[in-house]
Amino acid sequence: MALAACAAAPATTPPLSVPALLVGAFTDDYGNRYEISRTEWFQHPGARYHIVRWDGPGQFAIARNDSGNPSDGGLWTRIDWLELQGMPPYTWGFCYSAYNAPSAAVAETVSTANRRAPRTGCNGFPFSRMRRSSDGSPEWQEAVPPGRGCWPPRCRADQVPLATPVVAHRGGLVMIGDGADPTHLYESRDGRTWRSRKHDARWAGRYGSADASYRDALWRVGGFVPSGSGRTLLNDVWRSVDGRHWQLVIAHAPWPPRARAHLLVFRDTLWLMGGEPNDRIAWLTTDGISWSPRATPDLPAANPQGVVVHDGRLWILGHGSWDSATNDVWSSPDGVAWHRVANSSPWVPRTGAGFASLNGRLWVVAGATHRDTWSSTDGERWNRGPEIPGPPRGADYSVLFQGGLWVFGGKTGGAGGTGFWDGVWYLR
Repeated sequence: MALAACAAAPATTPPLSVPALLVGAFTDDYGNRYEISRTEWFQHPGARYHIVRWDGPGQFAIARNDSGNPSDGGLWTRIDWLELQGMPPYTWGFCYSAYNAPSAAVAETVSTANRRAPRTGCNGFPFSRMRRSSDGSPEWQEAVPPGRGCWPPRCRADQVPLATPVVAHRGGLVMIGDGADPTHLYESRDGRTWRSRKHDARWAGRYGSADASYRDALWRVGGFVPSGSGRTLLNDVWRSVDGRHWQLVIAHAPWPPRARAHLLVFRDTLWLMGGEPNDRIAWLTTDGISWSPRATPDLPAANPQGVVVHDGRLWILGHGSWDSATNDVWSSPDGVAWHRVANSSPWVPRTGAGFASLNGRLWVVAGATHRDTWSSTDGERWNRGPEIPGPPRGADYSVLFQGGLWVFGGKTGGAGGTGFWDGVWYLR
């Protein structure tokens, strides 16, 4: 490869007037990484372009494709760029206006890039936005490419189960089957390879349960079972040490039956919050049998979208769903006294987003019809981060694992949509 690269490099010496804005390590808004110098443009993992000319006034570069590139080796590329204003952390964008020209002269005559329309000016597509990788921001990295998803229970060992609740547990990941696959769970040590296990829980084909890992055991509570044209809500509590043998801790907990609640650990206690319907009471337990209620009358009546622990406090990010979705932010030091940090955040209201506390920041990731990510240290001032690669989609099948936020596939389209994308990415 080194000899091939040297052979492909042209003899022409590029001028030194390279814009400082373009030199260094960068990540685009699709998660692709780049290293750019005076003489070379390298797009990871293996596309290398040897620059023969920088044109500052014209805002373009001419480069010869390395002979070892995956495609179009030895041909010529024109790269147009523009500076971006008011789009932090992105500072500039680029377009491969030509990538398979037969000569440098032909590549230079291509003029398809339209900088006045950066959303469509690159051959009908957006300019790729670039931010410096050295800014300390997390980056999206691909864990499993599209095409390896499966619908439980029809899953092989080389496939990733789709639309299945996922929990970090004992250093690995566990997906606990729901109504479509009520007798199996799936285990993974790395998030990429999975194995199916049959379990003995007799909890029927339920949906909308709340799952958590607490005190070295898996927990599943509530949910609903379809019943004719309606559904039966549940308030049972299950516990398992190994995921295969389950104990019904209590058939009817003191809290009202509900679905789509939030089960999380705060101050070494298991907290149940929200749900449909939402009684605006936080329920606490250490054993799954005895539950202590804590009224939260200051909170909205709608079901919270995201409930996370951040900086030693409980946080709620958004309420409701679809047309009733909000982008408010609430915080509490004890789960009782709640303070509204923001009535409206810069991230637009959405449904099916991923929420987490990562690297000392709160995160809101994607959601139905969205790819954007936002982060904040205090819930009030938000910064836009790198967009999740792939199509706009839900990120509700997400989990903190190995120091990153993993997103497993996601539903595409809006309300009533049936599409589902099956790639796996993590933010770290």
